[in-house]
Amino acid sequence: VGVLATPSPTDPTAIESADNWPPSGAQRIDLDSFYDSLADRDYHYGPAFQGLVSLWEADGALLAEVTAPEPARADDGYVLHPAVLDAMLHPLLADLGPEGVRLPFAFQGVALQAPRDGRLRVRVERGSEADGFAVTVTDEAGREVVSIASLTTRVVDPSRLGSAGGGGGPPDWGAVGSGFPAGGGSVGGVWGLGPVPAPPSPAGAGADRIEQLL
Repeated sequence: VGVLATPSPTDPTAIESADNWPPSGAQRIDLDSFYDSLADRDYHYGPAFQGLVSLWEADGALLAEVTAPEPARADDGYVLHPAVLDAMLHPLLADLGPEGVRLPFAFQGVALQAPRDGRLRVRVERGSEADGFAVTVTDEAGREVVSIASLTTRVVDPSRLGSAGGGGGPPDWGAVGSGFPAGGGSVGGVWGLGPVPAPPSPAGAGADRIEQLL
């Protein structure tokens, strides 16, 4: 569960300098077989969702560049395309443990400053909790696009993903909160997987199915 909060002024120490990217001493991580190796671990991404293009490690943080692949670049009205949002979290998969598939579970302190086109830069740092991370995304000029103060992940059994709800297919997702306004900014609401306040039917059916996964 997460709360979308009012954006706060960007902390300049949290954003890499636009002229110093990647930072000096950053170690590049090879991505040549990244998505193939993820498929072997039960993470399957189609062409439109393979948006992680570069990845580095520096001082315990993961630094990445992401973009919307060609199939997802059409002007379809998204403030931040779902493929880009998903790719922002792919650096977390670069250091997979042996416990199985790990998925985002709860978001807290999410702020969308402004939509940007083109390639985006991502910084992922471990939070105070073992399964927690902080994510900051900027454009190539160093302007903040979106930030997640706390992202918690949880291990999920892949065999349960296709059987949730008994239909053998993806669940009917219901809106737990409203979307971002068209020009960016923030919006109140609760976002996450698991026991969240259930909206009225039929959206509540989607929330029920989510809970069955966790």
